[in-house]
Amino acid sequence: MPLHAQQFFDDVLELPFYQYAIVGDALYAAPQPNSELRLCIGFAPTIRHGEYDGLRLRVVHPEQGVLDTAILRFADHGTFERRDTARGLVAGRDGYAVIRDWHANSNQPPWHGADGTGLRTAIEQYAHVWFPEPAASRPPARPVAQPTLTTRVFAPQPLTTHLATEFRMSPPRWFPSHRQPPPVTAVSGPPPPSGPNGFWITDPAFRDRLHSATLTLLDIVEDCLNDDDVPLTEVLGGARDHAEHMLGVPSTYGVLVEAEAAAQIVQAAGLDAGSPFGLAIAQGLSGIEQLPVQQQQQLVRAAARRYAITAPSRSPATPATAPPRPAPGRSR
Repeated sequence: MPLHAQQFFDDVLELPFYQYAIVGDALYAAPQPNSELRLCIGFAPTIRHGEYDGLRLRVVHPEQGVLDTAILRFADHGTFERRDTARGLVAGRDGYAVIRDWHANSNQPPWHGADGTGLRTAIEQYAHVWFPEPAASRPPARPVAQPTLTTRVFAPQPLTTHLATEFRMSPPRWFPSHRQPPPVTAVSGPPPPSGPNGFWITDPAFRDRLHSATLTLLDIVEDCLNDDDVPLTEVLGGARDHAEHMLGVPSTYGVLVEAEAAAQIVQAAGLDAGSPFGLAIAQGLSGIEQLPVQQQQQLVRAAARRYAITAPSRSPATPATAPPRPAPGRSR
């Protein structure tokens, strides 16, 4: 199902850029006529094929390439707040604050019901940082009144009143003169997941969370393998980008979940996983990808069942205590 990007950018976002064009599902803009930088805006995919949870903004230089990247999540900007409220969806439920292009026979675009106010405000603020107005186009500030010999600088009147009378200045202009900034809608997203207490491997509660995150990832991998054009390694490799939103662990620990899930899949195939830094896991995954999709799903399902019964230890192993030495006595 097409994303109808032209209609989304024109009717939902209504960005006031100097010049832009829609290529495929992305917008390429020149916000300022005299800047060689370009702004590219596209839909940010999740680890599921055909599912998007925000917009990806990139500042591109013609010679240096991508200079900066920012992700604007739909959940953080209230884009589908009204739609999800009507559907009874809350944060953490499947389908919350995302769009999908899975259903080709739908009469509405996948982003139907979107409110672009919050996204538009964030994009304009981002563009004003990277694409400031030329100095010549900025309105000159009003001159500050200069005191003269007859000006009563130390007149016995309140200081605030005197300054307001003698040194009145125009307010700053942070936005273009032809457009007033839309009201900012404060939408608070869910707090980020907390990290471990100290070293992660000695925190039993955090190890439990990593174990649960690995089970979640295995379920996601099995579901994503229904799309024949998404290979197994690509599904596994996208977990770290969505660790906070979908796996419930900080993004810096997403690679641990990837490595654990990959090792479990390889072991379910009867292969030796070895070290995550060795070639055994990579070679095992490469061989598994050559199997039919149904067999790959069976291996992932078997890995999840096997992993579910191997809960992590709640406390680190303690060294065995040596038996007490006998008291010295008289030998015969």
